Amino acid sequence: MGGTVNIDGPIQVMKGPGRLEPTVSTNLRILDLPFHAWLEEVFSKITKFCGGEMELLDVSNLHAANVKLVRVKPEMVTQLVEVFSDRVSYKAWIASCPYPSWQTLWRYKQTQAKRGSVLVTTEQGKFFSNGFDLAWAESVGSCSFLHRLQHMGDGLKAIMVDLPSLPMPTIAAVLGHAAAVGFMLALSHDYVLMRKDKEILYMSDLDIGLSLPDYFMALLRKKIHSLMARCDVVLHAAKVKAEEAVKMGFKRKRARKRK
Repeated sequence: MGGTVNIDGPIQVMKGPGRLEPTVSTNLRILDLPFHAWLEEVFSKITKFCGGEMELLDVSNLHAANVKLVRVKPEMVTQLVEVFSDRVSYKAWIASCPYPSWQTLWRYKQTQAKRGSVLVTTEQGKFFSNGFDLAWAESVGSCSFLHRLQHMGDGLKAIMVDLPSLPMPTIAAVLGHAAAVGFMLALSHDYVLMRKDKEILYMSDLDIGLSLPDYFMALLRKKIHSLMARCDVVLHAAKVKAEEAVKMGFKRKRARKRK
């Protein structure tokens, strides 16, 4: 395994898609790993952080020769946890652009990332994401509610387009419940990593009478191959745990806690 280096720098992060939170300080650790060691290394670190056995839902065909991982402490950041870059260029870029948004980070990586990078998204606190911040949208009154909702929706669609097009594998480490937009955000990644019997994926919009946008359904058709499973998700608002998600047609790999 290659050497490591620490990088300190501020990153502005989001409380769910569409709302920026204050700047936080992050500590990034770069690891150079051969591809055959990558999955074991990444999953063992996440598993060690949360404890127990975990399920990996593989929703893409991943082929890469080698992976460079830059790790940010999960407890320090909301949603965006890991950013991947060349050591020198990242230092120079973070100094010139200290407050990047999600889209800025991902689009920068789309142009700068080299083969072998990987991006991992996870949560800070109890939930991966409960979706749009409806309280924020409603705080300005009914006249501007739809405008704010549309603003958040446009941001989400941009993220859902960016994630599959990144020149690197992407992993959603779901260490807390993912509901509504949070569910869609997780499914937009190449992999979804969950503890075996704790977190749930849940289309909570249905329980409050909201209809699902067409791009939600397009993503669900692509990621959940079983028609009956999709019906459970979009008609019955099923609360899906990792083992149940595997039965819905996801490929599976397992990461066990190291002794």
